[in-house]
Amino acid sequence: KPRVDPEVKKFYPVNGPLNIKVMSMAFLIENSDSPVIWRGPMKMGAVRQFLGDTIWGDLDYLICDLPPGTSDETLDILQLIPKENVIIVSTPQEVALMDARKTIKMAQIMKRNILGIIENMSGYKCPKCGEFIEIFGSGRCEKAAKDFSIQLLGKIPFEVEVGVQSDRGIPFVIKYSNYDSAKAFKEIVIIVSTPQEVALMDARKTIKMAQIMKRNILGIIENMSGYKCPKCGEFIEIFGSGRCEKAAKDFSIQLLGKIPFEVEVGVQSDRGIPFVIKYS
Repeated sequence: KPRVDPEVKKFYPVNGPLNIKVMSMAFLIENSDSPVIWRGPMKMGAVRQFLGDTIWGDLDYLICDLPPGTSDETLDILQLIPKENVIIVSTPQEVALMDARKTIKMAQIMKRNILGIIENMSGYKCPKCGEFIEIFGSGRCEKAAKDFSIQLLGKIPFEVEVGVQSDRGIPFVIKYSNYDSAKAFKEIVIIVSTPQEVALMDARKTIKMAQIMKRNILGIIENMSGYKCPKCGEFIEIFGSGRCEKAAKDFSIQLLGKIPFEVEVGVQSDRGIPFVIKYS
């Protein structure tokens, strides 16, 4: 929890690995399942407090990790910090790029400096046969960079250990500095990860919020639950397993099913074609 200074009515951020100072709503809620049911003005008040009432001390950089698209939080930060630099992070799917492109456009309209775009989870190397597969497709981040005249800062391949170590709070670039993704991190001088346990934190908050508001929850679906290498047939739980089952058990709801990752799902969705019909 952040330490509060009662005299000045301000608080100190939490110190993380490598003396990285962190401030988050996650430190202020009762537990990791508690949702924050706030509208825009309350969110903006919290953002202002994080920026103005936190005793940051001397910083090399202040990094604000924001949700995709043009959310209240993103707009607030762009308004409150007029001289910030913006880095766009997106996975290669067309649907994901739609949000990223809107963020780029908003930043340009507000005359903010965009350092560039990073393509995260840009490909996956099968640990059994070594085949490199562009599981989300390719070329869309390059196109966005070209369309908006910004730089493509780099591509970070998907590696299982990135998520595992991030969930444990261990900087991946230190523990596995020889991995391809760690090298990509260092090259673009920013740490980007998509740990599945962190994704479940948001899902659990949504469940809790629905229960507080007395809504009927039919159940939870685990999407992208595993991936079968098209070359060797090996099935790999690339995001780990068991967390959706645990959430279902913790909240006494049903696990409706698990949907494995298949490249053609994204391809056909981007084309507006129902995958269940074309590849039934």
